[in-house]
Amino acid sequence: MSLLQYTADADDKNAFDIEAFLSTRLKPKPNEVYDVFEVDVG
Repeated sequence: MSLLQYTADADDKNAFDIEAFLSTRLKPKPNEVYDVFEVDVG
């Protein structure tokens, strides 16, 4: 069995989507206080 079939090279659906991963990580509660920063790398 080849592990190549599980890579993004073999099939695009196997590619890791960092935006989808990060968008589900932050779920603040209504009473939480947090800082928001904007970063410009341009």
